Amino acid sequence: MIRLFKNVRVVDGTGGAIIQGDVLVRDDTIMAVGSFPSYRADEVIYGHEGYLTPGFIDPHVNSDKYLTIFSSPEASDFLKQGVTSGIMGHCGFSLAPLLYDDLLSHARWSKDALNISWKSIGEFLSMLDSMHVGINIGTLVGHHMLRDSIVHNPEMFSKLSANELRIARSLLTSSLDEGALGFSLGLGYKPYTDTSYYEARALCDVASGKKRVCGVHLRNEKEDVETSIQEVIRLSRDTSAQMVVSHFRPFKGFESSFERARDLLVGAFEKEHIFASINPFPHSSVGIDEILPPDLHDDDRGAFVHRLKDETFAKKVERYFPPIDADTTYIVSVPHMDFLNGVPLYNFAKERELSTAGALVELMRISRLKAVMLYENLSQDHIDDMLFSPYTLIASNSPHIDSIRMHKPPRAYATFSGYLAKAQERGEALEEVIYKVTGLPARLYRLSRRGVIKSGARADLVLFSRDMKVQKVYVNGECVVEEGNYIGKEGMGRVLESS
Repeated sequence: MIRLFKNVRVVDGTGGAIIQGDVLVRDDTIMAVGSFPSYRADEVIYGHEGYLTPGFIDPHVNSDKYLTIFSSPEASDFLKQGVTSGIMGHCGFSLAPLLYDDLLSHARWSKDALNISWKSIGEFLSMLDSMHVGINIGTLVGHHMLRDSIVHNPEMFSKLSANELRIARSLLTSSLDEGALGFSLGLGYKPYTDTSYYEARALCDVASGKKRVCGVHLRNEKEDVETSIQEVIRLSRDTSAQMVVSHFRPFKGFESSFERARDLLVGAFEKEHIFASINPFPHSSVGIDEILPPDLHDDDRGAFVHRLKDETFAKKVERYFPPIDADTTYIVSVPHMDFLNGVPLYNFAKERELSTAGALVELMRISRLKAVMLYENLSQDHIDDMLFSPYTLIASNSPHIDSIRMHKPPRAYATFSGYLAKAQERGEALEEVIYKVTGLPARLYRLSRRGVIKSGARADLVLFSRDMKVQKVYVNGECVVEEGNYIGKEGMGRVLESS
C-alpha cells in the first residue's frame, strides 16, 4: 500500500526548517520527502497546506503500573492528541522481570488480577507485541522489580548483600540486552526510600554501560527536593548515565525549595544534560496515603488502617493533612467501589456528614489506603515557566484509561494538545515545539526509526489543519484517527526498539 501526502508543510522532528512538499509512504515506512506531482499512489491524502509531523512520543506513561495496558489497550485518548509511542516502566515499577509469578509492587494501584505468562523482559515484550496495543510501547526496567525478584519481600527492606547486588546487576544487564530501553529508580516510595546511594549507583552504572537512560523518581519532592536533585546530579557524574528526573513537580507550599532545585537542574543540564519530565497541568493524581507526612507512615499498611479506627489517632492524622479544596478534588478510583470513581470529595464528605479531613480519613479506611485522588497541588506559574525550557520533556505521567470508568485527570487526554495550545499562545517556533515531543525523546531513548520524517523512518505521522487541530493520525502506516476521532481499528502499535 503506497500513500501520498500532498501539499503539506513538513515539520520533520529534527528542529530544522519547515518545508512545503509531499511525503511518500509504503506500508509502514516513509519512502521519500519531496515533490511528486505525477506519482500514482494507492491513496492520496491532501494536506491543504496543513502540517505533517512525526507521531508524538510520550516518555512517561503509567499503563503498566495501573495495569491498564491490558484493560484499555486501545490508548485512544493518547492517539487523539497525536501520541503514537509511549514508554512505561517508570518510578521503579515495571511488569518485568518477574522471577516469581506475582506483582506485589502493583497492588497499591490496581485490583486487577492477571494471568502472568512471562518472566523475563524478552518474554514480556514478545507478549506485548502480540497484544495489538494502540500505540508503540517500550519499557524501562524498574528497580523495585529487580529487588522484589531477588528478595521477594519488599516490606522487609534490607541492604542487598554483595552477591544479591551482583545478581541484580546481571538481571538488569540481561533485561537491557533483551530490549528494555533503560532503568528506573523509585526513591520516593517506601520502603525503597531506604535504598543506598551505593546500590543506586551500581545499577545506574550498568545502564550507562549499555548507553541507556536512567529515570529517577526523587527521594523527596517537597521540603528536601534540593538534596534529591543533588543526588541525581551526583549519580550522573559518578556513572556518566543519561538521567531523567520523573515528573519534576512544583508543589504548592514548597516553591522556594523547588526554585533552588530547578536552578541546580538548569546548571546540571548545561554540564551533564540531565532532563526532567513535566506536563502542563497543576493537578496530581496521588494515592491517598501520599498526603501523609513521612513520620505517620507505617511499614505495615494493615496495622495503620486498623489504627485509624481509633478516634484519637484519626484526629492526629487529620491535623497533618495539607489544605485541600473538597470542591475541586475528585476521587479517581477506589478498588472494588466503582460507584465512588469520579465523585467529588465534597459530595463524599457531605453524604457522610464529615469535614474534609474526616472524609479523607474515612476514604483511607474504606479503601485500605488504596484510593487515588485528583487535586490541584502544583504551581501553574512554575509549570508554565518550564514547559519550553531545553531541559524538560513533555510527558503525561498517565495510564491508558480510555474505557475505564473514572474521573480522568487532564493529563490523560490533553497533555500534548495542552502543550501545543500553550505554544501557540506564546508564539513559540513550531519546529522547536514539535522537536521537543518527537525527535528529542527519540534521541534520548535511542528509538530506532521513530520521531522523525525522513526516508526509512517508520510512518508514525500526524496530519494537522493549518490551525493545528489534529485531522489524522497514523501508526506504522495505518490511519487510526480520522477528523480528530478515533476510528476503532485494531491496535497497530509495536514494541519500541533501541539502536
